[in-house]
Amino acid sequence: MKKRIRNIIEEKVENILESGGKQDDLHDSTERVTKIIVKFLSGYVEKYKTDLFDGYEWEFSIPEIPANDIQEKTLIGKIKVNVEYIHSSENKITGLFKKVKLLDNGYYLVFLEIKIKINDDIKTYFNQIEYLVSHELHHAFRNIKTINKESKERFLNRVKNYTNKEAEKLIKDNPELKEFMEMIYLSLASEMEARQQETATQLKNIKTDSSTKTIEYLQKFQPINDARRMLNYSTQKILELDIDLLNKFIEIFNKNLNELGLKNQIKKTPEIFFKYWRNIITSNGDILLKKILRMVSDKHQLKEGLVHLEIEDDLLQEIFGSDS
Repeated sequence: MKKRIRNIIEEKVENILESGGKQDDLHDSTERVTKIIVKFLSGYVEKYKTDLFDGYEWEFSIPEIPANDIQEKTLIGKIKVNVEYIHSSENKITGLFKKVKLLDNGYYLVFLEIKIKINDDIKTYFNQIEYLVSHELHHAFRNIKTINKESKERFLNRVKNYTNKEAEKLIKDNPELKEFMEMIYLSLASEMEARQQETATQLKNIKTDSSTKTIEYLQKFQPINDARRMLNYSTQKILELDIDLLNKFIEIFNKNLNELGLKNQIKKTPEIFFKYWRNIITSNGDILLKKILRMVSDKHQLKEGLVHLEIEDDLLQEIFGSDS
């Protein structure tokens, strides 16, 4: 078992390049952007804490942040952040890239949204905010890069959105279908790249003396866990659902594929349909995980492709799963 897992890494990790996802210009600027956001939020919350602490949701905007240091290579000229704040013991912060707007100077204004539910000092969440800023700015960068370009991934994203809407009740009533649609979403190239960008920021903030400890730290966050879920995704439970239910779902999914010009990806029987998409999901999970391992290897200045030599066997098995 341990030999099998190590062989997986030996065969593939040395062929994966980090540069496909992480955007260095964004990576280098994320901390500055986050400092501006946290400073404004901290001052705003302190000034209005009597009102903000009443348990209601408050919404406000952070003044536009100039992005002069990244605009030449990313075309991001300014960043505008809308904040939804509520004083809550949930202690959760989430982010979302909303849209871009072309400015008169040819660069783009990026709109981000941050939802904050905390009852602690906002400054203690600096790293968490930096991770989500990194993630969402990469989405903005990729959106700008592909404006006016109709890509296969963009069509697949629409298929995912349309199917979620048309098969909403089926998906809601069947967790296996919900998981499948989540896996489709995670398999999109833009989502994989955003998770690499987020991981790069996480690696910047952690001080560890071994790759094993670094990976254990990364397991606190979504990117490496999403990659693991994708790599180990199984269709066993979904194929146990009622055949008529599956056929109805597949019919909706395939209709959207057909309407958006992805006819070559239409697979009709449940066994063939889910096997086809499982292979895509697990393959992309494999790619994402190997790219994360490559970044860990770079952090510890290990010889290319040899990160596996310093990862403990139990941790390898936890990440890569079993033979089943």
